[in-house]
Amino acid sequence: MYMEADNTGRISGVEQGLKNFTQTDLEKAEAYLNNPTPANSVYPDPNDPKKYRYVGNTNWVKEMFPGWAPQAQHNVSLSGGSEKNYLLSFSRYV
Repeated sequence: MYMEADNTGRISGVEQGLKNFTQTDLEKAEAYLNNPTPANSVYPDPNDPKKYRYVGNTNWVKEMFPGWAPQAQHNVSLSGGSEKNYLLSFSRYV
């Protein structure tokens, strides 16, 4: 599991003694993998009950950018004048 590998790498690497994931995180993640429901993806942080720990398996890039759409930007600008200057500009982003 990724969480265990990350903890092992941190303990044996430069960041000795720093663990990102607690034993409770590992247990809750295992429970989530066995029953992947939204209710099993979070739990109250034992150190701060106002916060939650996330142990789900969400692809956040896919969630934030669910698809693609063509885009285009059009700009038109006119300027000139001799005694009186003028400027007209228009931009459209679709």
